[in-house]
Amino acid sequence: MRKYFFHPLAAVICAFTLAAVRVEAQSFNYQDEAGNIYFVDRIEDVPMQYRSQVLPPKPTLPPGSKAARQYESELKKIEKQKERDRKKKEKEKAKEQKRLEKEKKKKEREEARKKKSDKK
Repeated sequence: MRKYFFHPLAAVICAFTLAAVRVEAQSFNYQDEAGNIYFVDRIEDVPMQYRSQVLPPKPTLPPGSKAARQYESELKKIEKQKERDRKKKEKEKAKEQKRLEKEKKKKEREEARKKKSDKK
């Protein structure tokens, strides 16, 4: 009868080999105005108006390499753009709120004048 021997070192080597061979599928997600979150496989499937929300997938790069610095630089640009977009939306919201308040005050003044003229 033949006896098979499986060395523990071989098991460790197999485990590291299988761990090193992994498949990374790129996935992108974005959120629309209604708050719905969408997941897509290709950046081309993200509508243009939402592309500023999407971060590029993080590649496996050696730290300190030129490619890693370029990637970090691109991420910073994207974050800055997001911040500018957020501030722009806040300004637009504040402007709209101010306009609505003005309209409300104008309407109240008109109603007050109308009541005053009705009393006479």
